[in-house]
Amino acid sequence: IGKALGAKVMRCYIGGPGDRQGRIPAEQHWEAAFAALRAAKPAAEATGVKIAIENHGEITARELKALVEDAGKSYVG
Repeated sequence: IGKALGAKVMRCYIGGPGDRQGRIPAEQHWEAAFAALRAAKPAAEATGVKIAIENHGEITARELKALVEDAGKSYVG
């Protein structure tokens, strides 16, 4: 969709504050986020569209930095 619209970046939400306190452990949310990013990597790199993680306090700055670095700065920012 991003390529069709001519976008260079597509926003991505990773959850909300309630996700950190629900019955699903935070680690499972992290695993799901990494899995989704890994699945999107080929399409993101092929189209040149970068995934922008939007954060409004759901995760700390350190966690966001780790997520971007672990996923790969070539397609996640």
